[in-house]
Amino acid sequence: MPATGSQRRRTTSTALSALVAVWLIAPFVVGIALAQGVDQNSSNSYRFNDAARSLAETERNNDFDKAVKAYERGDYPAALRLLRPLAQKGNAEAQNNLGLMYAMGRGVPQDYAAAERWYHMAADKGVASAQNNLGVMYTGGQGVKQDYIQAYMWFTLAASSFTGSEAEQRSKVVKNRDALAADMTQAEIAEAQKLAREWKPTR
Repeated sequence: MPATGSQRRRTTSTALSALVAVWLIAPFVVGIALAQGVDQNSSNSYRFNDAARSLAETERNNDFDKAVKAYERGDYPAALRLLRPLAQKGNAEAQNNLGLMYAMGRGVPQDYAAAERWYHMAADKGVASAQNNLGVMYTGGQGVKQDYIQAYMWFTLAASSFTGSEAEQRSKVVKNRDALAADMTQAEIAEAQKLAREWKPTR
């Protein structure tokens, strides 16, 4: 006898439960901005602002690296203390990692709603790991209403966002998307694919 919709939902959620959310260790890359308020005719001003930007990038990179090391040695309070300011300032990688800490209850009480919010901020900026993690949450209904169309969309975006050097991670995302597709109708898959095509990253 074919499984009912609810039975199929439980089956897929179990199949995807082995997926581990991705903790990013890549350094933060600052976007190019700083032209406003600079006297383009003054070489001194130009050099000063370049130096200020370089210093800000270095400080952010250092804090992110320190957060990763703290997390890896199990010092979650220190990782949280370093990550939160970066995440609040828009560092997408820090937002993803902070979401993971909330999802796993490391350094903070487990809070799927908070995890989803941080994942979503990073995913909206095009961070593949965050898109993957958000897909997991929509699959299992953690912090959000279970929505297979949204989950499939985020898995699709993650698969296309991982670079060639991240083939193993991309393969895992594709496998999870395919497992999810087995419990979706063709109409649901088509809608998810349409949403993925129309999606645009925020800045």
